[in-house]
Amino acid sequence: MNRRHRRFAFLPAFIAATLAAQDPPPAPEGFTWKKLDAIKASFLMPNGWHFKAETHGATLAYFLSEESIDAKGEFETGLTLNVFHLRQDKAQDRAVGVLAEYAQAPGNELVEAWEAGTGVVKGVGGRIRKVEKGYPPLMLVVVAIGNSRTNALYVLIFESPESRWKQAWEKGEKMLDLFLLDDEY
Repeated sequence: MNRRHRRFAFLPAFIAATLAAQDPPPAPEGFTWKKLDAIKASFLMPNGWHFKAETHGATLAYFLSEESIDAKGEFETGLTLNVFHLRQDKAQDRAVGVLAEYAQAPGNELVEAWEAGTGVVKGVGGRIRKVEKGYPPLMLVVVAIGNSRTNALYVLIFESPESRWKQAWEKGEKMLDLFLLDDEY
């Protein structure tokens, strides 16, 4: 076992175990592992979904979505992962701030929140209902994770229209319930 690769379950409890990235557990039926080599991570991706990676300055952004971003320019249902290495703020403190920003944004209602973590990797999560004038309501689960060793901040957002939330969350919960991060990235 390699201590650098951790398995995370954030909903609602946090479980950490060491796993080698080259040997993830079998993917649940209907999913495959999507390796993100640049950040030494792996995420579950539902079969038939789309993947896109972008870099914006020092931010690495990854999208695992039901709809093709390349075809539509956006998606309705999917997981966004943004990764930053912070220079000044402490990543674990910033993780708390990220969730607070989402929870306090106009039109957002924090439905539930939790803390999670172990060792150098700790985070917070929350389920948010977002209502914006002229758009159907959205449901989001926001998970912000800070690594105190590398000062990396991971922000994961699973979102879907509220009208499709129950069906979408069946996949989203699995995606956020099991993923692999290298705690030395």
